[in-house]
Amino acid sequence: MSRTLIYCVKTRTRGKQLKEDYMDFSVNKEPVFVTEVIYDGQAEQGVEFDYVLPDYYPDIFRILRCTLRPGIVSCNISGDKLILDGVICITALYLSEGGGMECVEHRYSYSKTVDLPKSADNGTVTVEPKVDYTTCRAVSGRRIDVRGAVSFRIKVENITPFEIITDIEGCNIQTRKNKVSCTRKLTAGKQFVVREDIGVSGIDGTVKAVVSCDATAVVNDCKIIADKVVLKGEAKLKALYLVGNDNGTYLQTMEAEIPLSQIVDMQGIDERHTCYALFRVLSCALTVKSADDDTSGVFGCELTIGSQITATLEESIYPVTDMYSTSYESSYTTSALKTESDHRFISRTLNIKQLIDCENGIPDSVTDAECFVSEIICRPCENGELKVSGKLLCFISAVKDNEPVFIEKNLPFDVSEQLGMVTDGCVIQPVVNISSVSYSITDDGIEIRCSLLMQGCMYVCGTSQIIKQIELNENAEKQKCDDYSLKLYFADENEDVWNIAKRYNTSAAAIESENEVTDGKVSGLLLIPII
Repeated sequence: MSRTLIYCVKTRTRGKQLKEDYMDFSVNKEPVFVTEVIYDGQAEQGVEFDYVLPDYYPDIFRILRCTLRPGIVSCNISGDKLILDGVICITALYLSEGGGMECVEHRYSYSKTVDLPKSADNGTVTVEPKVDYTTCRAVSGRRIDVRGAVSFRIKVENITPFEIITDIEGCNIQTRKNKVSCTRKLTAGKQFVVREDIGVSGIDGTVKAVVSCDATAVVNDCKIIADKVVLKGEAKLKALYLVGNDNGTYLQTMEAEIPLSQIVDMQGIDERHTCYALFRVLSCALTVKSADDDTSGVFGCELTIGSQITATLEESIYPVTDMYSTSYESSYTTSALKTESDHRFISRTLNIKQLIDCENGIPDSVTDAECFVSEIICRPCENGELKVSGKLLCFISAVKDNEPVFIEKNLPFDVSEQLGMVTDGCVIQPVVNISSVSYSITDDGIEIRCSLLMQGCMYVCGTSQIIKQIELNENAEKQKCDDYSLKLYFADENEDVWNIAKRYNTSAAAIESENEVTDGKVSGLLLIPII
């Protein structure tokens, strides 16, 4: 089971232009805010649980199923420390000596501290918990021993300032600037808790326990209002619960929709921005509150929801990428500027069909099918297709020969989706959840049909070499020849004017003016003015 959890903190905006003065020239600098990956790694949490049944529970005959459901309660960054607090819900379903099913549940609290390579107090944290393994055995008729492990894929990003040189003035310094497309990005987020009572009917007996529950959430509407973003959406809840009556015990399913609404502060956002948002279910808890009669019941649902909002504004910057002085010897150092551009929000439905083999025979009926996805990989292709691969974890609750049967399979999948405008430089950061599951029994096994909702951001990642620092040797003045003011030069086809000007220690503007050049490229005979 895996779930992507996203926490966002604090909004950053673009800074003002800076000017640094030297002896006889000045350098204009401007901060550009870029996304920096602070941490991209994993953490693990072991589970060891030794449980003794209360006196009112019957003895264990056979363990039917045991699951771990990890959830995040809070995620905080303090300096160079990331602190995760959460709960792992342990549920064990067993067959009693009398032939009925019983369910026990325990909430296992944990806290993890992850060392970051640097401080990231204003960072955005993405956490993907995944159950690595679960084992459960009955030590005796009254005692259960559970062992397992949960791993967390953690990514911490920060929007940090990166200074670029936009102009250099004085000392006859010539500069070349390149147009770089980039995205000015704002991020914000908020965590909130939703509590709802859910009534169910059509129950033939009394609700005894919740065996499993899971929820997904989507944003249906996102509006910008005066430095705030208003989000509206819904959470879809699905649960499997145990019912008992005079004839024994059986499993039943329920589904419910819970409306979501939240207002998130986002300083600096206005109508120029393109805004997209995601809701993520960080934890899901369902308890039996009451059973008024033998045909209905009430569940208490508590959802912890995390919202992630990204606002983008496409723009162009013009950093200095080359320079020289016609009066003095000079040198410079460069650095790589990594930018994101052409941000687009994607939302696609992917359909998967899998056939589950039943080694112990095909069941008579299926009560429920739960599916989860993990290890998602997106690969853009040249033909505009997006290939999505991963693993589909299926839990099947069924009945064969009037006995409960549980089947667990971990199956690889690979699907393609036509997106268009997908290039090799595209980066896709998807969040994939199961939106619906259906099933049917065939002669060959159980056919599972899953609809996956893939949402996220797609953008183009680029790298430009720009000038970071310059040095001008004012003691090494360039010698000029006063014998002529023009030179004749025969240029190659589409030769770059800048390179010619740098070679002959003149300015590109003077060459373009003298030869009526407008596109920076020349061919054939050329007049080169010496300045």
